[in-house]
Amino acid sequence: MIELKTLNQNNISKILANAFVNDPLYVYLFENRAEREKTLEKFFDNYLYQYQNFIKVYATSSNLEGVMCVYNEGIDAQVLDSGSNAFTDIMAQLNFSKANEIMGDNYLVLDLLAVKPNYQGMGFARQLVLYFKELAFRLQKPGIVEIYNHKNISFYEHLGFTLRCTENVRCGLTYYLLESNI
Repeated sequence: MIELKTLNQNNISKILANAFVNDPLYVYLFENRAEREKTLEKFFDNYLYQYQNFIKVYATSSNLEGVMCVYNEGIDAQVLDSGSNAFTDIMAQLNFSKANEIMGDNYLVLDLLAVKPNYQGMGFARQLVLYFKELAFRLQKPGIVEIYNHKNISFYEHLGFTLRCTENVRCGLTYYLLESNI
């Protein structure tokens, strides 16, 4: 596992865009599939740029078979307070998180997890999640994952996460908060 100190933002954005093209959250944001495919890479470029001072990006290796973005609690408010643009406007719309309410203010967030298609099913996502749990343990913080795709719940539960919250957010979009205890 390596921490990517200098981001190859373009490659990471492509990996994230490909992984999340059918995720219910991004389907909600960008209903038209062609628009979504075209827009997601730019969206994740903005994410990596806006959050660069707050997130850490980890990869399974320099080949970037899989990547994950991790941060400490509370960065959404800091980024959203940094000014308004199209990206922060979208994030403000979606700033639905029960994490502070449920977890308090001392937790680690696995924000995005993606594996290149030709490496899926080979254990790379598992490696990343287990490393995330190790980071949370070292920091003595609970680790959380906030997702919108119910198909991913069993994956996280299999790796020791507990479903803490399910909430219908809007228009059929459901929010799930899973926790990994220290």
